[in-house]
Order: sequence, then C-alpha cells, then structure tokens
Amino acid sequence: MKVKHVFLIIISLLIKSSNILSQETHEHLKCSVVKVIVNGECKGAGIILGVDDFKRVYILTSYHVIENSIEHEKMPYIEFYNFQGHHFRAEMNHKYIDKKSYDLAGLIVSFKNEKLVDEIEEINFADSVRIADGESVCIVGHPIGFNWKVDKTMEKIGILDDDIVIRGQISEGNSGGPVLDNNFKMIGLMTKKEEDNTLGYALEIDFIKELLENWKFPPQGLINIHGQVLKRNKNIGLKDVDLIFWLNNKKEGSTKTDENGNFSIKIGPDDIKKKITLKIHDNRFKSWGNTYNIQNIIKKGIKDIKLTFKEKPNDGKLKWLLLIGWSLFTVFELILLLKPEAFGE
Repeated sequence: MKVKHVFLIIISLLIKSSNILSQETHEHLKCSVVKVIVNGECKGAGIILGVDDFKRVYILTSYHVIENSIEHEKMPYIEFYNFQGHHFRAEMNHKYIDKKSYDLAGLIVSFKNEKLVDEIEEINFADSVRIADGESVCIVGHPIGFNWKVDKTMEKIGILDDDIVIRGQISEGNSGGPVLDNNFKMIGLMTKKEEDNTLGYALEIDFIKELLENWKFPPQGLINIHGQVLKRNKNIGLKDVDLIFWLNNKKEGSTKTDENGNFSIKIGPDDIKKKITLKIHDNRFKSWGNTYNIQNIIKKGIKDIKLTFKEKPNDGKLKWLLLIGWSLFTVFELILLLKPEAFGE
C-alpha cells in the first residue's frame, strides 16, 4: 500500500509540473502573437519575428487582414499581449507584401520605450512540417468572442498545394495567426478558411521561410559596430555610459557600455542609406560626447569606433572668466562715459 501511495504521489507531482510548464508555454505563445486592428476593429492576428537594436518589432500577418487598411490609405494598429489596451501604429512597406501567391504582409512597429521591447517574445519556427495526418495541432488567434485564444483541438488532415489543411472551428480572427506542432513550434500561418468555418488553410513554414529570406525581413546581414568610450578623468567609471543614436535626426534607440567602456550596436542594411549619427551622454561627464556620422564611417570600411569625451571647463574657472569679462566691460563703459573724446566723440 505504501508503495502504491508513493507512486500516486509521484504521478500527481508530474501532472502538476506538466501543467505549470504548459501554462508557461501558453504565455510565451500569447506574447509572440499580436492583434491586428484596422479601423478600430480586430481583423486578425500576426506573429512576432524579431526586434532590432532600433527598438523596431517585425511582424508577419496575412495580407487580407490589412487589405482594407491599404485600400483606404490608413495604417493598421497592433496590440501586444503584454500591453493590452494600448494600440501601436504599424508601418507598411510594399516590398514586404505578397497578396497574389502567399497572402502575406510584413509590418513594423517602432517602440520608444526600451523596457517595453524587453517584454517582446519571438515565435519559434519548426524546421519543417513533420506531423502526420490525423495528429492534433494548435492555433493561436482572436476568434469571435476571444482574445489570444490558444486552441489545441485542431487536427491536421492533409496538405493541399502549399497549404496545411486543418479541421476545427476556425473564424476570421485566426487569420495571420500561427499553427503549431506538438512541440509548440510554428509549422504554418493561417491564411484562409471555408465559409462554414470547419476547415482552415495555413501556408507551410518552408514557403514562409523562403519568402522572408527573399524579402530580407527582418533585415539580414546586420552590421555590427563595436567601439570603446575613452575618458580623461580617471575618477569617472566607464560602466553604463549612455549611447544614443539617431536615424535622419530622429532619436531611435540607446545602449550602454560595459565596465571597460566597450559597446556594440547593430545596424540594418536599409539603415545605412539613412543619416545615422551616434552621440554619447552621461551625467557623470556633464557633457555630450563627440557626434559621429556612422554612415560615413561604414563607407570608409571602419568597423571599430573609439569615442572620447571633451569635458566642460571647470565650473570655478568658468566663473572667474565671466567675472573678468564683466569687469573689463564695466571699465570700458566708465571710460566711454567720462572721456568720450578718447574714442573720437
């Protein structure tokens, strides 16, 4: 009996730990899926592909989800699971749209707050569709009446052309959302459904990967720029010095140095075409550091940048200089008042 009780306790603990892991997985899935809003209404879902150093989030969805937005020349908005209730404007670029072959569209959301970016999670791609017909699959989306619903009741019943055929209750809010295997890795993206909502079709992951590679979305071949902040004052630490960078005179992001003053940032191929400047600021230095046009540096083939600071004059010396200048000006005014003939008047 004791052995039986111990066995039952072990089984119970295993079930509980499995549930905890499952909950964590569900949370990750929800964080990697967004809600796409057009004209104030949820039109479908999208997946997060990645985030770059400029705090831009790259999202993939179905083209028909945002089609109405394009026709009316209005930008769609994105809602993230971690920031529900807040809508972020999405940027569209026609080179990241394929409405004829695959019904896909790429969107970009630019964040201003670095802390928000840290909470963004990316979807995990499967190597390929390695799941047999009749096996269950999972979808994440926003079917009518639900937000970020993780539904594991779906069934893969076959492959039709480039699409995975899925049987289950599917609605418009699932469009643009991921289809996942038993390891919760994405094997397809929902693009269409039958009118009776009992069958859905998801573009296979292999075709998605190929298209994203052709689009270079997110940008491939990011350029790594490494540098070091040097100092004149030995009493000032180099750790966590703020580096702020701009694109076309618009602040885009920041990073920090390590304990030795080293830093690294990544710049996408498309950003090289823009005016890229890098400044350094830290209250301990009481001044802005040198301004560097990174675009020109890259053109020269320089990959390692060393930055230095020109500290402001000592406050005490500055006061003395101002006092001397004011005294000389006062003496000049007195001479002009008492002996104007000395100046030809």
